[in-house]
Amino acid sequence: MGFLMDFVILMKPHPHNIFKLFVLYLDHGCTSPQSLRPLMDLIQAGNSHATIVVHRDRDYLNDEEAEHWQTQIRALKAKPFLTKGVDIESHFLCPKHIAKLNDITEIEASEIIMESTLVLKDLCIQRYVNGRSDIEKKSGSFGKLDHGQLAVEALKIMDTNSERYRHSKTILKKVRSLFQEKYSRNIRIIEQSEFIKDSSLETIANLLPKIK
Repeated sequence: MGFLMDFVILMKPHPHNIFKLFVLYLDHGCTSPQSLRPLMDLIQAGNSHATIVVHRDRDYLNDEEAEHWQTQIRALKAKPFLTKGVDIESHFLCPKHIAKLNDITEIEASEIIMESTLVLKDLCIQRYVNGRSDIEKKSGSFGKLDHGQLAVEALKIMDTNSERYRHSKTILKKVRSLFQEKYSRNIRIIEQSEFIKDSSLETIANLLPKIK
């Protein structure tokens, strides 16, 4: 499922015209706000009233790095949207959301998510280490990185804060597989429900003209 469709689903609960948005998605290889300035200037020159949202996956940014990125985007007169977890799929790995859409209990949905996360724990740890290493390289501090400490940190963080740092795109595939095995049907998950509302998108949506 492409990021734009996922984004639209997350915006769907809001009774506003999302087509008044310009959504710019920064992929893993291009996350620098400076690289956006020419495109932002072009959009704003063509439509000074446009609401521009710059979306990037939170990846493995720490809180300070995430806030710095958002501040840079706001300085460009755009609205930042960072996913709550590593990627946009993290918004859909919500037990209440899955339970409601699939007529199962919240406990059953939680068990499938937890089992999927546990099975893929080593992969998530690897992704975390590689992700943090990439961030340090881009910041010029890779040479000072303590790789042993990073490995210890990755293990600890997956035990204490897996919801934030698991690779949700990969976890979601496992959730689909386990659900199929258990219930002999396809899971419904990349759909709208009241349980996946996002406060930052709520704020952005309130800036848009309401649909008449």
